[in-house]
Parts: sequence; structure tokens; C-alpha cells
Amino acid sequence: MRMIRLLAATVLAVVAGGLVAAAPATAGPEQTVLAITITPLPGGMPSTPRYAVLTCDPAGGTHPKAAQACDEIAAAGGDIAAVPPNRTMGCLPVWEPVTIAVRGIWRGTALDYAATQGAVSCAMISHGAVFMIPATPLG
Repeated sequence: MRMIRLLAATVLAVVAGGLVAAAPATAGPEQTVLAITITPLPGGMPSTPRYAVLTCDPAGGTHPKAAQACDEIAAAGGDIAAVPPNRTMGCLPVWEPVTIAVRGIWRGTALDYAATQGAVSCAMISHGAVFMIPATPLG
């Protein structure tokens, strides 16, 4: 588990550092660059960490549903907690806890959100398309 946490922290640092380094010096105040993660916690079955980068205006990054996630975050005024769940899917009633997190810059303002969900399937639908990200292979 320590290895997974170290990997997640390293990925976030590399992604954040790379995105800051790659951002043009003339980037406007409305820039959005978010690191989105789902990280397994002790107490459940082991699962693979998930992470993606989301950029908005225009939508992009490595997030597979970038446009939808950007639209949902915008509709919630940049408040991840206010993005409603995806009600078209369900989640398994098992205890395999994960931490979900969104960290970065939303339209020029720092954003830092984290919460615990009971399972990956619940995390993926907890806030619209925001956490609909694929498993990230290790190695």
C-alpha cells in the first residue's frame, strides 16, 4: 500500500510539475489544469490507482470524458462536491475504500478536493464524469 501511495504522490508531482513547466508564459487567468486521482486505501481488496489530467477551455488532457467533466464542473461553479452523481450507473455494495481527489487550477483559481468513497465503482460515478477515469497500469 505504501508503494501505491508513493506512486500516486510521485505521479501528481510529475504531472503538476510537467504541466506548470509546459504552460505557456502568456497563459490567461482562466486556465484550467486538474490532476484527478482515485487511490486505494487499506482495508479493502487491492485495486489499481487511477489518474488523469483534465484541461478545460478547451477540454482535453488524458481524461476520457474531458468535455463532459469540464461542463459538469463549470455548472457547479468549480465546486467538485456540488457536481451531482451519475444516476445512470450503480456501484457495488462492497467496502474497498478509495480516496478521490482533484487538485490543480480551475479557471485561474486553486482547487483542492478530496473525499473517501466505499469502492472504485462508487467513486467513478460519485461526481458525474469527473472521476470516470480508467485504471492506470503499474509499470
